[in-house]
Amino acid sequence: MKTIQITDETYEFLKDLAGKLKTQDNRMTANPRYYAIREKDKTYGFDLLYTDDYIYAYVDSDGETNIECDTLEEAFQAECEVEDIEKQKGETAIGAIRRSWLDYGLTHRIEGEVHPLRDESDEEILLEFLGWRKVGIRHTQKFSNCFLTEEAANRHIEINRHNLKDPDTFLFHAYRNEELDMVIKAIIEIGGSNE
Repeated sequence: MKTIQITDETYEFLKDLAGKLKTQDNRMTANPRYYAIREKDKTYGFDLLYTDDYIYAYVDSDGETNIECDTLEEAFQAECEVEDIEKQKGETAIGAIRRSWLDYGLTHRIEGEVHPLRDESDEEILLEFLGWRKVGIRHTQKFSNCFLTEEAANRHIEINRHNLKDPDTFLFHAYRNEELDMVIKAIIEIGGSNE
């Protein structure tokens, strides 16, 4: 047996950490394990032939995307809010938009085609006419940082949420990582807890 001299503060820290390592939810994952911050993000601009995921984006006259919606109904609801269109009792958002625009006499035909505000066969054509675009996306994940306890990972998220995109914790198993395995065992041993 060897003797290691550490400050009382370090000993209390290791004792507390050892207790957390031993008692925290392991999410059915063997040691050595560590937590990371997972951020979820979207990559935009994919051709719809190459992705099944998409959003509806409102693109202003400067080409900037100001509003994102996941469904047609959400996009039509957002359009009602942008244009300050009130829905009548029992009326859908798309119905309110058609009624509102038709009230302004936009019933003419464009280049021989039925005007999209009149034609109820394709709601996406109507959205495009109103300045919306169906944009292909891919969901991505990024992992960063390393924590021995979920508590520390959650505290990091709480403090730094403003710099993170939709963060949560993710538990990794450090497969065959003998170094991390020994560090965790040492912390538990020094902290006075047996695994």
